[in-house]
Amino acid sequence: MNFQLITTTAFCATSLCLPLCGVTLLNSSFESSTGSPTSMVGGGEQWAASNNGIDNWTITLDGVERFQPASFGLGPAPDGDWVLDLAYFTSASGGGVSQIVAATPSEAFTLEFSASTARSSGRDGTAEIELLIDDVLVRTISLSNPLATMDWQNFSEVITPTSANTKIEFRNSQNANLHFAYLDGVSVVPEPSSAILSVIGLLALLRRKRS
Repeated sequence: MNFQLITTTAFCATSLCLPLCGVTLLNSSFESSTGSPTSMVGGGEQWAASNNGIDNWTITLDGVERFQPASFGLGPAPDGDWVLDLAYFTSASGGGVSQIVAATPSEAFTLEFSASTARSSGRDGTAEIELLIDDVLVRTISLSNPLATMDWQNFSEVITPTSANTKIEFRNSQNANLHFAYLDGVSVVPEPSSAILSVIGLLALLRRKRS
């Protein structure tokens, strides 16, 4: 078979498969919301669990706070202007958000996100953010920051879905009077599919034979 034809075919298959095989997570930086928050406290939007007004996300446990850190002198958000505090205002059991994404079973993807905490307003500068996939705890992020300003860290986790609809949930189960648990910039990156990897391997083999 003609090498140029193989190359062209492989390129087309790869370029078409990447967007189609990827997992799409919407409103990844919590910029979009509809309706009104449950209440406003100190300039932050309080969204109780019964108020799913942050677009594309379901609010879990007691609720979450959405705010713009730059307006509080806490520094910029990692992505966009808004961030969430999963340690819901004055809650003893915390809060969280979840989103169900369409996925291909056994086709892995990488989940990326940013998290932070701060030591101020009576909070001790530590926090834990739990990552759950389909209601199963897969990772607990332990955060520590002695500063009153945000110190963002980037995290990633490879997820292998077991169903066509995969639930991604972030939550904090601590006393919100003692902790801040900030979350932002949640995104998914598709892993190369087995078909694409096979094509790449074939191309590498053909190149070696031609050299």
